[in-house]
Amino acid sequence: MPAALRTAVLTVSLLALLQTVGAAAPLEAILQRRYLIVGVKENLYPLGFRDKRGELAGFEIDLARQFAEALFADPTAVKLVPVRNRDRLEALEKQHVDLVIANLSIGVPRARAVDFSFPYLTVNQAVLLKRESTLRTLSDLERVRLAVLSGSSNERAIRAFLPGAGLVPVASYQEGVQALETGRADGFAADGTVLGGWVQDRPAYRLLSTELDTSGLSVAMPRGLQNDSLRRWVNGQIERLLKQGWLAERARIWGLTGRS
Repeated sequence: MPAALRTAVLTVSLLALLQTVGAAAPLEAILQRRYLIVGVKENLYPLGFRDKRGELAGFEIDLARQFAEALFADPTAVKLVPVRNRDRLEALEKQHVDLVIANLSIGVPRARAVDFSFPYLTVNQAVLLKRESTLRTLSDLERVRLAVLSGSSNERAIRAFLPGAGLVPVASYQEGVQALETGRADGFAADGTVLGGWVQDRPAYRLLSTELDTSGLSVAMPRGLQNDSLRRWVNGQIERLLKQGWLAERARIWGLTGRS
């Protein structure tokens, strides 16, 4: 079947299903619009970043395009909107984007504002250190200054398991690395997947695995009964991609240290 005809049949079938079950306007509106709008990172290798040509690339970019492929039989039928950590959920709440796939783990405060999908990637906490640092074990971190992303699950884990550590809250990965480089912090505790990708080309740094926090990265979606069909569709796609091994393969390609 030609791609254009296959797309038309898929769209008509989904619209008919939505009307039959009285489903949400949001998914129906996406189908009628003919493209997805997804909030992503543009400065967080290997999840979402700008390549040498200035194009968006990375594991989460691949996932957004895979969603477009599933909906419209066209991986380019998606508008990728770069978002900062502090405005990821606001972009969703204000309906600037349909979904957010931007290094988000489920947290209690966040869960009250939006809904989350099944996890598409499991990540473990690690601490970024300078190569010459004498910090070697978890107990060594008890009395040092650690930069942490403000409000993150990593921050909560450090507070719970290393109460003697001095926390240096930062707003982004870039600020966390800068805190380490300038001496404001002795280490930067964050997701090992991201730090592992960052440290690959920077021999002056190394990682210390802490295993204090293991969390899953999830797609953020709008709350409300009217969005139920969109949530079910996204969760169904993640289940399919897990079973087919697509997520594990993309994680391998991007050199992620977490498990999908």
